[in-house]
Amino acid sequence: MSMRLVILRASARPQLIGGKICRSSFVSLNAGQSRPILKSLHEAFRLSVRRASTAPQAAKPTPPGRRYAYPENLVIYHAGTGRTTFIACLKLTTIFVFVFFGLVVTPAYLKSDHPLWHAGGVFLCGLIPLLTVAYTTAPFVTTIHIRPPVFARQSRDLLERWAKAGIPPSTPLQITTMSFIGKPRVSSLTVGSLVPARQRFGLVNYLRGDVEEENRRRKWYMFRAVERFHVTPGSDGRVQGGFVWGEVERQVAESGAGKGEGGKV
Repeated sequence: MSMRLVILRASARPQLIGGKICRSSFVSLNAGQSRPILKSLHEAFRLSVRRASTAPQAAKPTPPGRRYAYPENLVIYHAGTGRTTFIACLKLTTIFVFVFFGLVVTPAYLKSDHPLWHAGGVFLCGLIPLLTVAYTTAPFVTTIHIRPPVFARQSRDLLERWAKAGIPPSTPLQITTMSFIGKPRVSSLTVGSLVPARQRFGLVNYLRGDVEEENRRRKWYMFRAVERFHVTPGSDGRVQGGFVWGEVERQVAESGAGKGEGGKV
């Protein structure tokens, strides 16, 4: 039994259907002529099925992560933007003053007929403000971060409960100070390594107890660890987690009084 495929194509003989001219005729194909067409259609169908089966499936949407009320590194102390900006500008200003007096004015005095002590006095006019500001502002603390446990970050009540129950001495702290040029400098330590003190006429109220051990771990070309800090009292209300610093301050004061550490210089 022969297979036939009927294809409609345009013909040169016009026919009138419904008032319109339609050119059509029917051409019949035998089985030998229709086999290549059926084969190509079969290959096209197989190719489309293969593409559909190998198409990458859409990734399943991952459920959103758990949101916490507090970040992993919680800010518990901030000295204030205005105060921090003022001290940073003061440091940079004294550097510019020293450069002007030391590299511009002093050489001019040396080349002139002025006595040598005049040039030395001009040089000291630029050096003394630089050393004074660097000495008095070195312990200034800009921010303090603490890393509370995961359960304490879920709500304020849990954070307060964790802080008032006694913060573990091994809790990490990050104390940020300013370098000689006003650049932030972060000191990583623990709550148990803080020691209350009173040095530099009240400009230092905390010491780092493990500073010698930290310096031994550092390479010879690295800066020495910051040992002295000054935290302005009454600044815990500037940030959301400021009450935690109040608990840290109380705990450090009690531990320092029990050990008899600290000092006055």
